[in-house]
Amino acid sequence: MAADRDPGLAEGCAEGDVLSVDQDGQFKAHERGGNIAIVSYARRGQTRTPHAQALRALLPLGGKVEHPEDGRFLVATVPLTVGFPAIEEALNDWASESGCDWSYGNVYDDDDQPLNWW
Repeated sequence: MAADRDPGLAEGCAEGDVLSVDQDGQFKAHERGGNIAIVSYARRGQTRTPHAQALRALLPLGGKVEHPEDGRFLVATVPLTVGFPAIEEALNDWASESGCDWSYGNVYDDDDQPLNWW
């Protein structure tokens, strides 16, 4: 199964990855699509994650931002070819401006070790 949208909160994968899914819902990435997944949640006291600001930060990098209608979180996709320094600079600037935190969705495993698929 190849995703044409970011799989959202499915940690460890991103848009374009080819996955197999077991009957119990566990999945494995067989082929990487070359995208970095980013996740951000609205902080306590915020009702929405400022997705328009995130989009302005990531659009120049070829990124896109998706979010549920209520805006309580967002998921972004950025091509790996942009490079981690550019992604982190854009997201750190956005986070500083918006007051939001962000994390990679497909760069580290559950023990915060790099997945090293790139």
